[in-house]
Amino acid sequence: MFRNMTSVGAGLLALLSFASRGAAQSCSSGPVAVQVLGSGGPWQNRERASTSYLVWVDGHAKVLVDIGGGAFLRFGQAQAKLGDLALVAISHLHPDHVSDLPALLWLSNQSRTEPLAIVGPSGNDLVPAFPTFLSRLFDARTGAFQVLGTTLGAPPGGAGGGVRLDVGVADVTNGPTTVFERQGLSVTALGIPHGNIPTLAYRIRIGSTSIVFSSDQTGADPKFIDFARGANILVMHLALAAGTTSPLHASPAVVGRIAQEAGVGRLIVSHLGLFDLDAAVADVKKYYQGPLTVAADLQCTTAAENTAPDGFSIASRALGEARPVNLHTPPGYIATDSAIAPRVGGSAAFRRFIREELIPAVDSRYRTTAERGIVGESLAGLFVMETLLLEPSLFSHYVALDPSIWWNAGALVDSAAARLAGFNPTPRTLFFASSNVPEMIVGTSRLAALLRARPPKGLNWVYLPRPDLTHATIFHGLESAALASALR
Repeated sequence: MFRNMTSVGAGLLALLSFASRGAAQSCSSGPVAVQVLGSGGPWQNRERASTSYLVWVDGHAKVLVDIGGGAFLRFGQAQAKLGDLALVAISHLHPDHVSDLPALLWLSNQSRTEPLAIVGPSGNDLVPAFPTFLSRLFDARTGAFQVLGTTLGAPPGGAGGGVRLDVGVADVTNGPTTVFERQGLSVTALGIPHGNIPTLAYRIRIGSTSIVFSSDQTGADPKFIDFARGANILVMHLALAAGTTSPLHASPAVVGRIAQEAGVGRLIVSHLGLFDLDAAVADVKKYYQGPLTVAADLQCTTAAENTAPDGFSIASRALGEARPVNLHTPPGYIATDSAIAPRVGGSAAFRRFIREELIPAVDSRYRTTAERGIVGESLAGLFVMETLLLEPSLFSHYVALDPSIWWNAGALVDSAAARLAGFNPTPRTLFFASSNVPEMIVGTSRLAALLRARPPKGLNWVYLPRPDLTHATIFHGLESAALASALR
């Protein structure tokens, strides 16, 4: 369960999302976006698949970068289509970056007819060149997966097969090399230091937008900073704990320094290990001052920063960085109301922020279902009640403690009958309660009487007057009981 508490004047607002598995955030809204299919590495992690990323262009998955264990499942959960892919770009041949490639290609000829471009690194004494690697996997006579021989040009047989591959290789000893330039995409590769394993970083340009994938590297080659310079998004791998070093991976401090010196628009840290992540991110932030996102499976980040209304600007950055506002009230026309809250009327914008940014951000970072709840007290309780009446489908469970529905001389209750009559039968719950404050009792009692007289379809509701509680004590006095009632 995720809870995000936002203090709003005298009110308290909480958003609840309910745990599930593999909830995908849509990448179809922006012109260019990065979706993390796998945010883990070679370590077993029940929350993270191994390394894999998608670049979406105008709602289509166009480039797949790496495809480690679990990424084939995530590809399906992301609702990506193999037929949309223009390129598969493999950074290096460690299993956590390439092990799901056979799964992606198996029977791929049933969903795609045109050849699929794929590129990978040159080899050395330890690791074969990419074309040799593919041959050892898919050769129709000698490969490990001979049933995928059609991927390398064998004639179709009766044993399944896969789509024909258009294989490319980039020499890791050269400078930046253009490896793909079609369909409005320009992809450049650069060899980077990752121990003795030939490894490529990729820069993908779509118009004026650039996205850079660092892959596994030590960060010791200054050419990579120039390679990543000015990118809208830089995805770097944070494989080490704070204060540690490795001959294979960059330390958190080096990750931060590279992102800062490259002047990127946003840093996404991924390929996350089993260590104190907060401490590692803190090390990154000592050197990098820009927007930072900690990757999660199925998370989607647009290449252009989104700014939410009324002071919220979270786009795809870590949830803890969101800044609260106090403009979640409906429009007000009563002078005494304006004295309490001089700036009002932001509830619609705040609801839009929750719908379009906060909920997708929560869903991208945590495993959630479509079941959601919202809790509010006082003016935030008014927001809860208004949301129930104006946009009931936004949440499954509504909790309003001492809601200020006296606002605007009780206009919300006045309009409630017509709103409730139009409810659809989708099951929802409402728990609301009042303290010993007379204005709260009057408004909530009126609403309860209306609900009794005209029970709305699908709404299971409870009203609890608590004259033994004050406005200051009702939240803590009823929080547990309210949640238990709403979630039963």
